[in-house]
Amino acid sequence: MQGLELLKKLPEKTQQAIISKYGSLESYYQHVYKLYQSDRHWFSNKTQEAKIKRQEIQNQLFDLEDELETFGLIDGHAVLTEISSDHGKEVLDGFLKKLGSK
Repeated sequence: MQGLELLKKLPEKTQQAIISKYGSLESYYQHVYKLYQSDRHWFSNKTQEAKIKRQEIQNQLFDLEDELETFGLIDGHAVLTEISSDHGKEVLDGFLKKLGSK
């Protein structure tokens, strides 16, 4: 959960802005993580509906990056990338477990 650890290391002003809007750093982390889960779900579906859903999710993620920057960060993308990496690691661990490699 490197993404959550990164959130806890953000400047106090930024943390307080996140907490004020989302209730806690953990809630914010879960919100972003679930968006990445949803994106992965729709990724394998090649329908027009899936394409629209993925675009909506991407727009929400871009908005969250911009929001972090209004909270005082220079690069909101870096925080969301770390949370995305957490999700990717979980997916990879699950795949390896199914293969019997882990």
